[in-house]
Amino acid sequence: MINFRGNCLTEYNTALSSGTDKLACIDQSGNLVVGADTQGLKFVGVINTILNGKARVWKKGIFKFNGEGILYSDIDRPVYVVNSTTVGLYATSVN
Repeated sequence: MINFRGNCLTEYNTALSSGTDKLACIDQSGNLVVGADTQGLKFVGVINTILNGKARVWKKGIFKFNGEGILYSDIDRPVYVVNSTTVGLYATSVN
């Protein structure tokens, strides 16, 4: 793992060839995969770039993603990864 810009951008190994601006998770082996509500995955950020088996991921920032079942009154509530482009108020798997 390599940190860039004050720990805001971090690099992970990945088998992905594309997927920028997607929610990113790491699997139990520490490899980066696109976001999913799947047991064993841990959310790590938003994919910035992918090149030669490495993905750079934004760890901090303000990002706009689709929301599943989220209302204006839900601002500041925790959200969970639903898929690579959507967050929701509840997880369906146990991580």
